[in-house]
Amino acid sequence: MDYLKEALKDKEVNLFSKQLTKEEQEENVLILYLQARMNQICHHCQGKDVCHSDVELMQSRLEKTKDVVSRVYFPCTYKDVIEDGTLDMMFFPQSSMMGDVYPSEGRTEIFQEIQRVKENPNAKGIYLYGAFGTGKTYLMLNLAKYLSKKGKRVIFAYYPELVRKVKSSIGDGSLERMIQNLKNVDVLMLDDVGGEMNTAFIRDEFLGTVLQHRMIHQLPIFMTSNYDLKTLKEHFSLTKDENDSLKASRIMERITFMTKVVYLKDQNYRR
Repeated sequence: MDYLKEALKDKEVNLFSKQLTKEEQEENVLILYLQARMNQICHHCQGKDVCHSDVELMQSRLEKTKDVVSRVYFPCTYKDVIEDGTLDMMFFPQSSMMGDVYPSEGRTEIFQEIQRVKENPNAKGIYLYGAFGTGKTYLMLNLAKYLSKKGKRVIFAYYPELVRKVKSSIGDGSLERMIQNLKNVDVLMLDDVGGEMNTAFIRDEFLGTVLQHRMIHQLPIFMTSNYDLKTLKEHFSLTKDENDSLKASRIMERITFMTKVVYLKDQNYRR
């Protein structure tokens, strides 16, 4: 089989490959082929079938960073809101947790913090940050599943999609209901914070309001991000209309007060 020829039949892969030299295409032929196959599976399924992705309930896209071509995984976009007992997955597919979470040297601290939360689910939450593919989402999903089985109402939301939903729901009665749920659920987990398109409204009126309510009522929040706190503050400072470090600082004060900051230094499991 000519794997490169097969891969280039996919429109998305073909478009991406135009930025590659012929030599780069040949060097990365397996990555291109696997992405083309993933696209075919996902476009056919569209969330209606049993997941046949090579990473369960995840999609992928091609990225080129400097001279390295890779596949970056992200939550299935064909799912909206799925409820399973006391665990609500917002803009993120319900997961079977895909087996056990295995320890590694880089996961020592986060395992300790997860155990702390399991022993006292009402304790301070976790801000888990680190590079792409190190397992941040996976670890928090497992914790969410555990807490829901213990009777906690948990919302696990893929934050960039949540933000897009909020923006499209402004003026809609559903927005207020959503905010009230996020404010009052027993445990709130926001995945990929910093991956959204930031605006003053999202930062101050949406996220700030939710954090303030949960802080006052001592309701735990958990976050995952690719950003450390300094970079996240810079992200919150900048919108298309302003650079407001003071308002960003207020958000960061709430996050640092409500969470234990943990850096996950581990290998990239997505490559």
